[in-house]
This record gives sequence, structure tokens and C-alpha cells, in this order.
Amino acid sequence: DNSMTIAENYRRVQMALMKKKMKMKGKPVIRKTKAGSLPMEIVDFSAKVAGIEYEIAYKIGFIEAEGNLYMIMDWTLKSLLDRHNREMEEMITSFRTED
Repeated sequence: DNSMTIAENYRRVQMALMKKKMKMKGKPVIRKTKAGSLPMEIVDFSAKVAGIEYEIAYKIGFIEAEGNLYMIMDWTLKSLLDRHNREMEEMITSFRTED
């Protein structure tokens, strides 16, 4: 899609692939932020995965930097999200490339 950035297109493709492998609960929330000086999109959602009885909360960051695409994922049990959400956010937004 030429109206979107490369990272946004990458996010769409990756999220479509994930939707085929898990049952997402509700609509994913997509936010624009930064990791250092790099523009980043973060997607927050929860899902059920085959073989795991508990719902899992995911936070996935998508970044384009210096011609490379990055996808950074962290997750926790949905029941523990309130406890870990801040640390999950800090982990994703701490991403840096080597200068």
C-alpha cells in the first residue's frame, strides 16, 4: 500500500499472519510512538493460542531504521498485564540500532 510507510505495511502483513495462528480477543490497539529517535508503531492485543489454556497479552513494536525492518515482541499472561505493562512498554521502546 503506497499510502503507508514500509513499517506500517510490514505490521499489516505480520498481524495478518498472526491472526491465522491465534484467536485475537477484541480489536488490536495501534499506537504511534518512538524508540529513541526512531518512529515506531506498537500494537497491543490479547489472544488465545492453541495448546495454551490461558489468554496471552502481547505488545509488538514495528520499526524501520536504516533500510531494515524490526519487529519486537513481548508478552505476558493476560491476568498479569497490569503488573507488567509498564516494563513491557519500556522494553520495546528501549530499542536502539548501533551507530
